[in-house]
Amino acid sequence: MALGFLYTCSCGKRFKVYVPKQKLFRTITGGTVNWERIDELDEANGSVDEVKRQAERTESAFIDVRGGERLRCSACQSEVNLMSHFRTVMMRLSHPRTAVRR
Repeated sequence: MALGFLYTCSCGKRFKVYVPKQKLFRTITGGTVNWERIDELDEANGSVDEVKRQAERTESAFIDVRGGERLRCSACQSEVNLMSHFRTVMMRLSHPRTAVRR
Protein backbone atom coordinates (compact mmCIF):
# COMPACT_ATOMS: atom_id res chain seq x y z
CA MET A 1 0.00 0.00 0.00
CA ALA A 2 1.43 3.33 -1.08
CA LEU A 3 1.53 6.18 1.43
CA GLY A 4 -0.94 8.94 0.71
CA PHE A 5 -1.06 11.83 3.16
CA LEU A 6 -3.60 14.63 3.28
CA TYR A 7 -2.26 18.17 3.51
CA THR A 8 -4.65 21.07 3.98
CA CYS A 9 -3.24 24.52 3.26
CA SER A 10 -4.03 27.40 5.60
CA CYS A 11 -6.37 28.73 2.87
CA GLY A 12 -8.35 25.47 2.94
CA LYS A 13 -7.16 23.93 -0.34
CA ARG A 14 -6.61 20.19 0.08
CA PHE A 15 -3.83 18.05 -1.36
CA LYS A 16 -3.46 14.26 -1.41
CA VAL A 17 0.28 13.62 -1.38
CA TYR A 18 2.01 10.42 -2.49
CA VAL A 19 5.16 9.91 -0.42
CA PRO A 20 7.52 7.06 -1.39
CA LYS A 21 8.41 5.04 1.69
CA GLN A 22 12.13 5.41 1.00
CA LYS A 23 11.84 9.23 1.33
CA LEU A 24 10.17 8.92 4.70
CA PHE A 25 11.82 5.89 6.30
CA ARG A 26 15.34 5.51 4.82
CA THR A 27 16.83 7.91 7.37
CA ILE A 28 15.34 5.82 10.19
CA THR A 29 16.23 2.33 8.96
CA GLY A 30 19.35 3.05 6.92
CA GLY A 31 20.19 0.27 4.49
CA THR A 32 18.47 -2.51 6.43
CA VAL A 33 15.31 -2.27 4.30
CA ASN A 34 15.19 -2.00 0.51
CA TRP A 35 12.63 0.83 0.43
CA GLU A 36 13.28 1.52 -3.24
CA ARG A 37 12.14 -2.00 -4.12
CA ILE A 38 9.09 -1.68 -1.86
CA ASP A 39 8.15 1.59 -3.60
CA GLU A 40 8.59 -0.08 -7.00
CA LEU A 41 6.20 -2.84 -5.92
CA ASP A 42 3.67 -0.26 -4.68
CA GLU A 43 3.75 1.40 -8.08
CA ALA A 44 3.59 -1.90 -9.99
CA ASN A 45 0.55 -3.14 -8.05
CA GLY A 46 -1.41 0.08 -8.61
CA SER A 47 -1.16 1.53 -5.11
CA VAL A 48 0.10 4.90 -6.36
CA ASP A 49 -2.82 5.05 -8.79
CA GLU A 50 -5.14 4.37 -5.85
CA VAL A 51 -3.75 7.44 -4.07
CA LYS A 52 -4.58 9.43 -7.22
CA ARG A 53 -8.14 8.05 -7.19
CA GLN A 54 -8.45 8.98 -3.50
CA ALA A 55 -7.43 12.54 -4.43
CA GLU A 56 -10.20 12.66 -7.04
CA ARG A 57 -12.82 11.25 -4.65
CA THR A 58 -11.93 13.75 -1.94
CA GLU A 59 -11.68 16.67 -4.40
CA SER A 60 -8.02 17.13 -3.48
CA ALA A 61 -5.15 18.00 -5.79
CA PHE A 62 -2.77 15.06 -6.27
CA ILE A 63 0.90 15.73 -5.49
CA ASP A 64 3.77 13.27 -6.02
CA VAL A 65 6.80 14.28 -3.92
CA ARG A 66 9.08 12.42 -6.33
CA GLY A 67 8.73 15.60 -8.37
CA GLY A 68 9.88 17.77 -5.48
CA GLU A 69 9.20 18.20 -1.78
CA ARG A 70 8.17 21.87 -1.92
CA LEU A 71 4.57 22.78 -2.61
CA ARG A 72 3.31 26.21 -3.62
CA CYS A 73 -0.45 26.37 -3.15
CA SER A 74 -2.15 27.37 -6.39
CA ALA A 75 -4.90 29.14 -4.45
CA CYS A 76 -2.91 31.36 -2.06
CA GLN A 77 0.73 30.95 -3.17
CA SER A 78 1.93 29.90 0.30
CA GLU A 79 4.83 27.41 0.30
CA VAL A 80 5.55 24.38 2.43
CA ASN A 81 8.16 21.64 2.44
CA LEU A 82 5.85 18.64 2.50
CA MET A 83 8.46 16.16 3.76
CA SER A 84 9.39 18.41 6.67
CA HIS A 85 5.71 18.88 7.46
CA PHE A 86 4.91 15.15 7.40
CA ARG A 87 8.02 14.23 9.43
CA THR A 88 7.05 16.80 12.06
CA VAL A 89 3.52 15.42 12.26
CA MET A 90 4.81 11.86 12.57
CA MET A 91 7.26 12.84 15.32
CA ARG A 92 4.47 14.50 17.29
CA LEU A 93 2.36 11.35 16.96
CA SER A 94 5.20 9.08 18.06
CA HIS A 95 6.31 11.32 20.95
CA PRO A 96 3.18 12.74 22.59
CA ARG A 97 3.74 15.29 25.29
CA THR A 98 3.47 13.98 28.79
CA ALA A 99 1.33 15.87 31.23
CA VAL A 100 3.17 18.03 33.71
CA ARG A 101 2.35 16.99 37.27
CA ARG A 102 2.18 19.48 40.05
